[in-house]
Amino acid sequence: MTKSLFSYGTLQSPRVLMAVAGKEYQGVEAVLLNYAIFRVRGTVYPGIIPAKGNIVRGLVYRNIADDTFRRLDDFEGEQYERIIVSAVLRRDHSLVRAYAYRILEGQRDILSSEGWDLEHFLQKEAEGFIGTLE
Repeated sequence: MTKSLFSYGTLQSPRVLMAVAGKEYQGVEAVLLNYAIFRVRGTVYPGIIPAKGNIVRGLVYRNIADDTFRRLDDFEGEQYERIIVSAVLRRDHSLVRAYAYRILEGQRDILSSEGWDLEHFLQKEAEGFIGTLE
């Protein structure tokens, strides 16, 4: 079985993904239903939590190896848990089962009330964040 990843945050940046995973992946646009995305307090990255009626945009990366998931687990840290979600591919509305990292139930207080925006991250924060990874 091949494993997929639904990425909604900094891992949507090819440079961040390369720094963390050590290889390139091509993402497919997707959405995750019934989740909301918020910036983690005092950081430039987000977390997701279940939230009925909300949508989180992201990318699905396919054919992720187990050793890459170990690297991703380390990158995400102890405040996140890797769960299986059903993401909807934007090109054909098909469902794909993928892993995603969500904030642990007991860690929700680390989230701010501020949403998170990929374009803002890429334009204003990515360079500094990538510098911490390389």
